[in-house]
Amino acid sequence: MRTARELLPDGTIGRTVSAEEIGPDPEPFRRPLICALCMTGVLPVRGYKTVPSLFRLGSGLQHEAGCDLNPTEVIDSIARDSHGLAHVDQGILRLELPSDLTGAPGPDEPTGTGNESVVRTRNVTTVRPKLPPAITRDCVMS
Repeated sequence: MRTARELLPDGTIGRTVSAEEIGPDPEPFRRPLICALCMTGVLPVRGYKTVPSLFRLGSGLQHEAGCDLNPTEVIDSIARDSHGLAHVDQGILRLELPSDLTGAPGPDEPTGTGNESVVRTRNVTTVRPKLPPAITRDCVMS
């Protein structure tokens, strides 16, 4: 996690802390720290060389059920928004390919001839729904 929040002694939530503030002890923020999105305790982890500093969950802790950083919530939301192309089976996200793809839309039409007529890449952005409404068999990956 790149951010956390301070939990003040009176139980109120303090300021948001950036992972960039993690440095040699003593750090410039109060402890205990909690997740930026729920009340789960997190710990600062100092980076080294090319690994950036970050916050991680405390030992044995999990994000609360409604937290967007809870992996179970993320998997369930992907399945919910997948238009039937995915489902969750014992905590594992499983993709469902339709048995007949004849009516599925294909990739962008090629404009060249010969080798240039093959579509080599397909740009996809992640917006809701988190999975596209159709998966095509005609897309060639390079």
